[in-house]
Amino acid sequence: MINKRNFEKILKTSRSHHALAFKLAYHYKLRISDIVRLERSDFDFDNKDILIRRIVPIMVKYSNKIISIDEIINLIPIKCSRRALEIAFKRRADKAGLKACFNDLRN
Repeated sequence: MINKRNFEKILKTSRSHHALAFKLAYHYKLRISDIVRLERSDFDFDNKDILIRRIVPIMVKYSNKIISIDEIINLIPIKCSRRALEIAFKRRADKAGLKACFNDLRN
């Protein structure tokens, strides 16, 4: 499990699109497959909902304190593959002195 202090260390050294993906996983417990499929149209800015398209779609509430509208507009869709995000996270975690993988963000 990654605590808040360690998560902040990882974010500080991350590129903006990676940081957004990491925040979606850490704060909203989204799976990596959900994150790479997100489109801008999945975000309801009025109600602060994110539509997660699965076999049974779900809605997740988000907060502008964690994810800004600018991040959503400028960085969604995230132009990374699942594997690229896994590698980026592993590198950032290693740099922060942590033994962690992307899925640890969801715990």
